[in-house]
Amino acid sequence: MENNALVSKRLSRRAFLQTAAATAGVMVTAACAAPAPAGDTMASGDAGGMETVELRLAYWGFQVEKQGVLQEAFQEAYPNIKLQEDITSWSNYWQKMLASTAAGDSPDIMHHSPYYHVRFAHNGVTIPLDPFVERDGVDLNDFYEGAITQGRWQPGQIRCGSGDLHAFPTVWHSGTMWFWNKNWFAEKGISDPDESWTWDTIVEAGKEFTVINDDGSAESYGMDTPVDGNARMNFWIFQAGGAFYDEDYNGCLIKEDEPMEAFQWMVDLINEHEVAMPPEANLQFNPFETGRVAFAVMGDWMIPSFSEIEDFEWDVFTPPAHPVTGKNTIDAYQNGISITSSAPHPDESWEYIKWLTMGDGAVMYAETIFPFLNSLCAGISSFRIAFDYFAEDLQERAFEREEDLERIEAVERAMGASFPTGFKDLAVFEAETPLKVLDSGPIGDLGEAYGIDEIAENMATDEGLSVYQFCVLGTR
Repeated sequence: MENNALVSKRLSRRAFLQTAAATAGVMVTAACAAPAPAGDTMASGDAGGMETVELRLAYWGFQVEKQGVLQEAFQEAYPNIKLQEDITSWSNYWQKMLASTAAGDSPDIMHHSPYYHVRFAHNGVTIPLDPFVERDGVDLNDFYEGAITQGRWQPGQIRCGSGDLHAFPTVWHSGTMWFWNKNWFAEKGISDPDESWTWDTIVEAGKEFTVINDDGSAESYGMDTPVDGNARMNFWIFQAGGAFYDEDYNGCLIKEDEPMEAFQWMVDLINEHEVAMPPEANLQFNPFETGRVAFAVMGDWMIPSFSEIEDFEWDVFTPPAHPVTGKNTIDAYQNGISITSSAPHPDESWEYIKWLTMGDGAVMYAETIFPFLNSLCAGISSFRIAFDYFAEDLQERAFEREEDLERIEAVERAMGASFPTGFKDLAVFEAETPLKVLDSGPIGDLGEAYGIDEIAENMATDEGLSVYQFCVLGTR
């Protein structure tokens, strides 16, 4: 895995920021502005006597406070659409969605996971979003290609990746980030984990932290349970050079030597080497957060929680590589949002999805970007983050070049929307966060150094929009 690499071939305006910060679980949406509502019944602002509809919005219990802020903002913009939350734990969420759909009583909108895209599309739980996309002229090229692809399913296929779009991407996640307890490593006199770590190093370092009592109970382990069903099995197999299926998905490869090596390795970390925590039923507390393990492989969604840790400092490190293949693969995937097949209000449901992924719901990052960056700085000692932006206050419209204003307004008229924000002075980032500006300039100046040659080539010819800039921030 290359550090600080931007991996997309084609990213548009907001996706540049959002993909660069993907490991923090941020939005992957990339619209340039909020699209105009589909019709009078959807108009935002004053309800004006329009009929009020109620949408049921289902999600598993994650970031409830953030969800509440988003929903409040949506209902303020669309007073004729009311949202009713339907919150369920992850373990019960998916069965509940299947059962409620079968009974014709499913919520209008459901947050989705790629673990269930194929099953739910096949069982008719979700409907294709393509008719809405085509009707409203949404350009899917404005979104990270991999995130869109993961939301597609073709009938007869056992995998997602092609066919109709059933889940619109909202978040780009990794479930395999490696965290380490900096204080504990220092106390043991062990060097910081770095890119030289391999599977063998996991065992060597893990033994230094593992304490097993005479009665067989453990006071601490080197690392957490190596697999929890949340994609961790995948990355061990991929690092070993294996796969689940052949390239055509016609043959299962799970019993080949490489996958079996990965399975045996996960078992050996617990039983033979005794450096990894065995699975525990009804685990109440996160073992890394409570100091039971010195390093752990967990999802990026743990960063906000870990940022509240006061007992020790922590950081993330490059995934240990397989000692033979040299691969240090991680998993990455989209979480999305879908309309259910029994939704009473599919058009209004699509309006919410558009608002969340292409409208103000997507651009609310401008109001939360500083807390987000400060949260990253609290948990990660060294990183870089890149984003693109308009170098003007788009609310005041005080443009130095009249042609820039005319160009932006022409685009806004064509899209039936307005661009919501910009940053006239990058010094605000150095004033509000512990970060410093490492690089900045016109988008057209970008190139091979940032891995986005195609974007730079396209933007280099767009000299009429001089306020379209890029910025790279880094820890001081």
